[in-house]
Amino acid sequence: MDFLADECKTRGATVIYATHIFDGLEAWPSHVAYIARGEMAMFKKAEELPELRQGRLLKLVYELLSEEDARVRKERGPRPTEWDPNMEGKVEAFSYVFNNGWVPGTLGSSLSTNAVMRQ
Repeated sequence: MDFLADECKTRGATVIYATHIFDGLEAWPSHVAYIARGEMAMFKKAEELPELRQGRLLKLVYELLSEEDARVRKERGPRPTEWDPNMEGKVEAFSYVFNNGWVPGTLGSSLSTNAVMRQ
């Protein structure tokens, strides 16, 4: 990461780092973008985000994802949640994922059971 930061400063380069791993990233970005459903939902300079200075990037990301999830659920309304073993492996309105999760296009995991309902 230090190499990339040096390259950005030295060459005026831009690195777009898309990740789900947030450990130790608080001091690294100069800007943070959040893209939701194909739209730029947030784009801010790092100094505008107190969560970065406070070492709470994961909290910021959690809040952004929670807000987006609430918007999506409000727009689409409730979905049926009855268990149907024939739904295994189908990625539609919802699906059940077995064997800790691999089905085409998704990955589910479970700590307490071998079946996970994905919505």
